[in-house]
Amino acid sequence: MTDVLRRNKPERLSPVARWLRSKLTSISLSRKVVADLMAVLEVILVLLAALVAKFLYVTLFLGVLQSNWPYFVIGDFGAVLSYFALKQRGLYQSNTIIEMTGHIPRILFGLATAFLVLIAIAYFLKIANVYSRGWVVVWFVLSFTTLSIERKLIVYGLRKLAKGGAFSQTIAIFGAGPIGQQLMEYFNRDDIDTRLVGIFGDGHPSAHHTVPDIEVAGNLDDLIKMAREKHLDKIIIALPPSQEQRILEAREALEVLPVDIHLCPDLINLSLRCPSVTYIGNLNLLDIHHKPMSEWGRFSKALLDYVGAAVLLTTLAPLILIIAIAIKLEGRGSVFFRQRRHGFNNSVFYVLKFRTMVASDDGDIIKQATKNDARVTPVGRFLRRTSLDELPQLWNVLRGEMSLVGPRPHAVIHNDQYSRLIHRYASRHKIKPGITGWAQVNGWRGETDTPEKMKKRVEYDLEYIEKWTIWFDLKILAMTPFSLLLNKAY
Repeated sequence: MTDVLRRNKPERLSPVARWLRSKLTSISLSRKVVADLMAVLEVILVLLAALVAKFLYVTLFLGVLQSNWPYFVIGDFGAVLSYFALKQRGLYQSNTIIEMTGHIPRILFGLATAFLVLIAIAYFLKIANVYSRGWVVVWFVLSFTTLSIERKLIVYGLRKLAKGGAFSQTIAIFGAGPIGQQLMEYFNRDDIDTRLVGIFGDGHPSAHHTVPDIEVAGNLDDLIKMAREKHLDKIIIALPPSQEQRILEAREALEVLPVDIHLCPDLINLSLRCPSVTYIGNLNLLDIHHKPMSEWGRFSKALLDYVGAAVLLTTLAPLILIIAIAIKLEGRGSVFFRQRRHGFNNSVFYVLKFRTMVASDDGDIIKQATKNDARVTPVGRFLRRTSLDELPQLWNVLRGEMSLVGPRPHAVIHNDQYSRLIHRYASRHKIKPGITGWAQVNGWRGETDTPEKMKKRVEYDLEYIEKWTIWFDLKILAMTPFSLLLNKAY
């Protein structure tokens, strides 16, 4: 890229920090999620401080035996008041949580406010005499000390990660004209926490649409290819208003990617619906397309996947062992079947299944299993009918390649074929593929021998992506056993 791009902030991370950042990225932790988790942790710490203070002061110092329950109740109430007081002091602002200074005075004044409100409420409710004033003082001191130490340690660790770019937003620009140049200069400022990976051109621009000193990294197809190979947070379309049709085409082409897509504010007069605005520093960007899930949505889905897969693998281990033995006793060949499939953002991975056929295909020509297929073994027929052949995919979930719920992954050759035949087919890859899905519980399992069947499956997949909630996932998981009974595969 040009000299301006070369001045982009380098990444200097230790091996441990690089590993931690990869884990944060894999479960989509953002500043907002970190701030929310810190708030939950500090609420718990204030509650624990109330119980510890009761033990130290009331039980040990005063020698009085009392139930912990009254202290637990008032501790809960005080912890919630502390959360709101600390939030009012700006301690949970996601955009400034790392850069903020003066954490300790903010914690002191926030807790003081919360405890004064708590004492006032206890006085008006005439329950102040139930609790020792010495206990309240010890609770306050313990809360302040614990939160101060916790905040110092966490903010120190987060700042170390942030210096290496762990929380930087990775951005690409589509449009190599004057607007793109201004954006490039803006994002390469030291005070903007972003990493600009490149500027991409229109592919067929007129000479007056480009700026001579900008080196273009490629066209729209190159941008899509790069976004599938690297982690991207945002793509900004920086074309002039006169190219409205091209902007519409670019948006449609880019919507298959799991990234946020924005327009520059100069394009506000376009016939596009832009219901919200994103701020990066002092720059206002119009939102025209969002990732399928919010920060907390991606985190909660990942948590459900990892915990659910671990529990299911542990619980079903005896059944998995019995199936493996049955396949081995039936004849020669591997217990497992591995095949290349397209996953999240069109990445290729090897899906795992129990082998159900005498031959396995993973080449340029793959014939789908059909009803009464001679290649299917007796054990394999039972496994396919009950979908027990899918159980090894729980390992794919633990590896981060699949989800418990999502669009079913297809063989690479079939994926390439249907992406040319079905509109928006590639949008299925904006989330991880799943072991079960909305299409499957609605009867679209098994063979997809016609484009019409695949089109129907894709419709359900896209509906799932657009309407996703964690409750939707739980609903599909609950429906899956019943759908297996009602809709037999082969």
